[in-house]
Amino acid sequence: MEFQQCVVFFIIIITMSNRLTEAIPDKSVIWAAHEELLFYSPQVEQWTNAKITPTEFGQTITPATLTGTQSVYGLAGDIPTRHLVSSDRKSQRIVIYDLDDMQATFFHMGTSKDIGQLAIDWLGRNVYWADTGYGWIAMKKLPAGINQHNSADPNFRLVVDTYLEKPTGIVVHPEKYFLFWTDTGSTRKIERSDLIGGKRKIIIWHSLITPTTLCIDQSVDRLYWSDPARGTIEYSDFDGNGRKILLSDPNVDYYGIAVFQDSLIYTAPSYNRTGYVSLKENNEGEHIQASIQIQDLKFYQIMVYASELQEKSSGVLCENVQECSQICLHMEQDAGFTCLCDDGYELSVGRNCLVDERVLERHILFTSGTNICAVPISVLGLPSSGIFKIHCDVVTNDTVITRFSVDMTKKMIFYTNGTAIFKQTAFQDNRVLLYDTDKTIADLDYDWKTGQLYWIESADGNLYHIYVNATEAREPATKWLTDLDVTNVAIDPHNGKIFWISKDTGGSGTTYTLNVWNKAEDDVEPIQTSLLSKPTDLEYDRLKDR
Repeated sequence: MEFQQCVVFFIIIITMSNRLTEAIPDKSVIWAAHEELLFYSPQVEQWTNAKITPTEFGQTITPATLTGTQSVYGLAGDIPTRHLVSSDRKSQRIVIYDLDDMQATFFHMGTSKDIGQLAIDWLGRNVYWADTGYGWIAMKKLPAGINQHNSADPNFRLVVDTYLEKPTGIVVHPEKYFLFWTDTGSTRKIERSDLIGGKRKIIIWHSLITPTTLCIDQSVDRLYWSDPARGTIEYSDFDGNGRKILLSDPNVDYYGIAVFQDSLIYTAPSYNRTGYVSLKENNEGEHIQASIQIQDLKFYQIMVYASELQEKSSGVLCENVQECSQICLHMEQDAGFTCLCDDGYELSVGRNCLVDERVLERHILFTSGTNICAVPISVLGLPSSGIFKIHCDVVTNDTVITRFSVDMTKKMIFYTNGTAIFKQTAFQDNRVLLYDTDKTIADLDYDWKTGQLYWIESADGNLYHIYVNATEAREPATKWLTDLDVTNVAIDPHNGKIFWISKDTGGSGTTYTLNVWNKAEDDVEPIQTSLLSKPTDLEYDRLKDR
C-alpha cells in the first residue's frame, strides 16, 4: 500500500499567565469571552442563594489568560480529574487545562473555525463537540493526564453527520446514555440519540430560530436551550414534552446557559450581562432573577465547575478498564462497557483498534500525476506545520489523471486521462473502460441520484452522458447545449440541473458565460454573463444551493 506517513509524538505544554492566586476551586462558574481569557468566580453558590449582591459577585470575577489560545468558545469539564476543555475558533483547536497546576496542552487540532459547544461524558471520559463548519458531531477520548497526550494526534470518531447541517449546541447525559444537539440549518431542530449516534429522535422541531446552547438539569431530567434570536430560554423533558418558556425578552440575546443547584445561570453578550434565574417559583409564583453588567466584556459560553454535577456510579467504570485501546464507553444502566475505535481504525479481537488505511469518508481527494490521493478534511484546520497522512493509492493509473468524480455510496471513482473515461473502486485494481474518444475530455461530473455520468469534450457544444453500471465501453447519449465551446460542467442531482460554462472567442475578445440546463423542462438559459475571467473549474454546493 502506497502512502506517505509522518507520525511524531509530541506534547505541547502552555501555561496560564498568573493573575490567579490559586487554582480554580470547586463550585465555580467559568465564562468564555471569545478572547484568550477565561473568567471565573468561586462565589456562584452565594450569589444564587442571595447571600451576596450582584455588585459583590461582580467583584469576585477573576480573569485567567491562557497563552497560546486566541478565541476561547466552548467550555466543558471533567471535574473528577480537574480538567477543563475548551475550543478555540481562531486557532481551530481544542485545548485541555489542568486546573491545579494551570498548565494546558492541545487536545485536538483541525476543527473548523465554527466549532460549537463541547460536552463531557464523565463516565467514559470522552469529549464530544459540535462542529458547525464541518456539519458533524465528533468524539475523542480524554487522556489520563495532559502529560500523557500526543498533541499531534489527528484521530477522532465521528458520531453524527447525516441529516445534519449546522450543529451548534451539545450536551450529554452519560447515566441515561443520551446525547442531545441543536441544528440551526435550514430545518432547525433539537435532536436526541444514544452516545454513539444511534436511536435518533427529533424532540423539538418548531418555533426555533437559533437554538444555540444546551444544558441539563439532572435532578428532574429536564433539557434547557437558549435561542438568542428568539430571545428565549426554554425547557422540556428528554422527549420534548412539557415545553415551556423560562425567560423571554426579544431584546435580550440569551446565549450561554448552565444549571447549578436550583438556578440557571446565563449570559447575554450584546448587553455585557451574566445573570441567573431560580428554577423554582417563590410563594408569589415568580422565578427570582438577578443579573450584573460586566463593563467591556461579552461573555458567551458558560459552565459551572462543581463536583456534585458529575458523581460516578458504582458500576464498571472506564477509568478502571485497560482493555480498550482507544475509546471506552460506559453502557446505560450500569451494563458494563464497550470499546470503540476512532475513524480509520477497526476493532479486533481483544478490543484493540487496528489501523484501516482505506478510508474515504471525510477526506479531500485530489489528483497527483497518475494517482488520486486523499487527506483528512481536518487538515484544513491544522497549522502550516501540522502532521497528517497522504494516501496516494485511492486510484493508481498508468497515465496522468486530469479529472475525476466520485460515487461515495459505492466508493466508485470515475476519472479521465483526457481521451478515455474509466471507473474503478477506490483502493482496488478493477479498472473498467467506459468510453474513449479522439477528442479531449475537458470535464466530467457524476449524478448520483440518476446513476449517470456527464462530461464535455473540447471544441464541442454537446453534453455527453451514460449510465455507469456498464461493464464495458458503450456509446453515450448526447444533449446539444450551444454552438460555443463548453469548458466546465457541474451537476445538481436534487433539482435535476446541470451547470456549464461556455466560451466565446468571437467579437472583441474571449468571454465566458455560466449557464444552466433544467432537465425536467429541457430549458437552457444563461445565469451569469459577466465577472468571469478564465474559469478553470465548476462545483455545486448542494447545502447552500450555490
